[in-house]
Amino acid sequence: VATVGREGGVKLWRIATSSDKPKTANPSIKLKTQPTKDKPQLIARGHVFKDECISAIQYDSVGSLWVASFEKQCVYRIDSEELRPRLTCCVDNNEGKNGASPIICLAVENEINLLVAGTVKGSVEFFQAETGTLLATWHFQSKDGGNDAYPRSVAIVGSGESTNNDEEEWIVVCGMSDGSLYMRRLRINDETGEIHHPNEEELFFPEEATIDLNSSHQAQVVSLTPHPHPKGRILVSGAHDGTLRVWDCFPEIGSSKKKLRPRCLYGFSGYKVWLGSVCIDDKGERLLSDGSDNTIIVHDFSSAEVDIDDKSNLEQ
Repeated sequence: VATVGREGGVKLWRIATSSDKPKTANPSIKLKTQPTKDKPQLIARGHVFKDECISAIQYDSVGSLWVASFEKQCVYRIDSEELRPRLTCCVDNNEGKNGASPIICLAVENEINLLVAGTVKGSVEFFQAETGTLLATWHFQSKDGGNDAYPRSVAIVGSGESTNNDEEEWIVVCGMSDGSLYMRRLRINDETGEIHHPNEEELFFPEEATIDLNSSHQAQVVSLTPHPHPKGRILVSGAHDGTLRVWDCFPEIGSSKKKLRPRCLYGFSGYKVWLGSVCIDDKGERLLSDGSDNTIIVHDFSSAEVDIDDKSNLEQ
């Protein structure tokens, strides 16, 4: 478990097991009682980046923790078995008058070796996850044509199965500070299974520009959560105005059409104050969200009679 607070830095924890004794020789392990299944406890593993403003963290599929430093404008990786951060990449500041570009959100996808970082200067930077090589930069403008909107959340979503092109497809979705949602499709190298590089023209499909999803969110889109179901496709967007939207990112699957824009399946509104984050459980049956009202709301789809091999509960 990793936590970030206003005091700065990243605190790392692990869940105590029955083998951890309250009276141990290790001074870093402080347990009040013997941990049990009904009474789990957290054991502190370490505190890194002390007194530093951390703007985003994310675990990847192999258990590595990715950390974005707001002040240093860099992304670090912490492997699961060690506490030593490793510098992966930094946002280039050689943009003259635009000044610094602090990172405010990130997403990682090991399967295609991709790291995506959104900055407060209104750009999304694409890096190779393993090497930190910059692949491309995606710039945005606000709905009214200005340049004051910036990415507040990003997500990498896969189709989870072969599409009409007999290949798994991937898109990047960006939630903006003005409530809008945008996406671009990625091109995959058939030989390596990774995204095309190093030319930006090879990273995106040239015939498709940025697609506005018309999200209907009226505040910052602070959370983008891909569905954990093996078939993928589903994305949940959440905004500060307390609205949630459930999206089918690849509606062309199962149809005769080649490409279709992501489709909003349904949404929720009016139940949450100043929504903060959204999570989907491992089975894809429960949608959890929190906010400034100090409550966690669970939308439970587990009783839905759905064939999981056909559709996920959230999709239904």
